[in-house]
Amino acid sequence: MSQSIGIDFGAYQSSIAVFAQNRIVAIANEEGATSTPSVVFFPETGKPVIGSKARRTAGLAPERVLMPAQLLAAAPPPSDFFPLSSENMPNLEQATAALFRKLAHDAGSASQNPITEATVVVPCSFDTKQRSIVLQAAQHAGIQAHLIEGAVAASLAYIVERKTHASQNETLLILDLGASRLEASVVEIADNTIEVCASAADPGLGSAQIDQRIAGHFAELCRQEQGIDLQQATASRYGLLRLAEQAKIDLSSVTRTRVELPMKKGKNEWGRFRTVLTREDLETLAGDLFDRSLSLTAAVLHASGRWLEEIDGLLLLGGGIHSPAIKTRLHRFFGSDLPTVREGTTTVIAKGAALYAATRHGILRPMTFFRTSAFPIGARMTGTEEIKEIFPHGVPMPARQHTRLHAIKEKNNTWGVDILTWTHKPDTTSDNLVSLPRLIGHYRRSVPEGEIPKKPQTLLEKNSSTKRDIVFEIDEDGILSADLVSSGKQKESLRFFRSAP
Repeated sequence: MSQSIGIDFGAYQSSIAVFAQNRIVAIANEEGATSTPSVVFFPETGKPVIGSKARRTAGLAPERVLMPAQLLAAAPPPSDFFPLSSENMPNLEQATAALFRKLAHDAGSASQNPITEATVVVPCSFDTKQRSIVLQAAQHAGIQAHLIEGAVAASLAYIVERKTHASQNETLLILDLGASRLEASVVEIADNTIEVCASAADPGLGSAQIDQRIAGHFAELCRQEQGIDLQQATASRYGLLRLAEQAKIDLSSVTRTRVELPMKKGKNEWGRFRTVLTREDLETLAGDLFDRSLSLTAAVLHASGRWLEEIDGLLLLGGGIHSPAIKTRLHRFFGSDLPTVREGTTTVIAKGAALYAATRHGILRPMTFFRTSAFPIGARMTGTEEIKEIFPHGVPMPARQHTRLHAIKEKNNTWGVDILTWTHKPDTTSDNLVSLPRLIGHYRRSVPEGEIPKKPQTLLEKNSSTKRDIVFEIDEDGILSADLVSSGKQKESLRFFRSAP
């Protein structure tokens, strides 16, 4: 029987699972762990090092280390403490391919079969450019990949693990607090159907941002108490982040934790930085980030058209979601009607992806999936200000839309199309989120002399020759493409992500 492989491409940890012989198993790596740190170290000579070995090297040579999933998620890089990349490093596609190659090798060794196909879970907030990098990286690693979002994988795993009949109808609110973003999704499960009613993400809110707040607090305390700037030394910066991460984890189960970090005070003199961090301190440092989790929850409920009373269960995922500060806010948000809370394991997303692959291969009984885009997509002709919405937030994937845009003459007989999406950003004047346009792709094309009247930078609304008919499509992997329909009714395929800046 063929295997069905699922990969959770996580910002801090990645994992892989297989569904074979009617059972689902998380695959252990060479170190015996079911999750692999999403860290790639590129030595000056030799092959890249991936996983826990690369993470141990990060403090010594951080300029040669990449965390591809975190960087792809466009999270604010923790450059003040841990520079993750440099100009002469391999690009994110190469780093992602190296990570996939390692995961596929571990899975192939465990199953005694080479891995050539997999379902990869990516954040719902990944746009067409980010998704294309993942697909191309998988191809370089020898894997034919299909992309799904975490909400779909988590819902599938939930159906299997709850051990009740699949026709039981439920509406779930799924919250996934990863290293680089918080995702919220409303999912309906009914009669072998999974429908993602709405998804949204806050890419500026994640465990990494909380860790940076704590690390900055520790650095300031050390400067005030001992006059030493821990941010000056690379190893100390990395040590601060690791210390902050562990302190945050400890505060999930205790109310206060002691921290200690060795530091170099002089040429041959060493000392130790010691302090205590409490839950009250964490609330002071990152309370605004925790508050934003409720803003995103409210936004996705509004987008789904569901009321609080219609939510049957909460599914909490990601290491950061275990924080009591998050759970306290959820209790406050739902009040006395807090639905049933389930917490996913570290491998639940990979297992759900493997189950999805099994339905594609016909190994499991077919299911119907209704997946939606977590962000709107718009377009404008280069040089113009007006943005025309092509696909709204929550459009089912795959999708197809025909539209007409006005072309504007540029230098050297060219015209272009900008592709944009809208990204959630915190409003500095309130606790709410605002949406700002962000360029994700661009296409520029030369045109024959005389096709557009020679009036540079002038939009000719009444001249039909300045209009361009374009058919936009989003495929099942969430990749945007378009066909330009010329006056001769011939189509020219445009792949915007290939030419995005």
